[in-house]
Amino acid sequence: MVAFARKHDVNGYTWDVRNRLSEVTTRATAGGAATSIVDYLYDAENRWIGENVDSTGDGQIDQEIRFAYDGDQIVLEPAMYSLLPLRCRIAAILVKQSN
Repeated sequence: MVAFARKHDVNGYTWDVRNRLSEVTTRATAGGAATSIVDYLYDAENRWIGENVDSTGDGQIDQEIRFAYDGDQIVLEPAMYSLLPLRCRIAAILVKQSN
């Protein structure tokens, strides 16, 4: 793990055996308890497919973020559109794909 301090927080970065960022842990002080943990998820094709976020460092996942791909491009992050009606989410996907 590599640690960097920023505004009194200490961020620790962990990479997996394929050299992909796999976790970011934030602590209030060096060696202190985690205040947030983000785990990064990848698929078999080495694409970043999501995050599990523990925003309080208590071991409970507070938010799961997943991405949908079309080939190698992210075309949808469902959390971004979860508050919109389904027809608006579909329209957003179609607009994004046409750009």
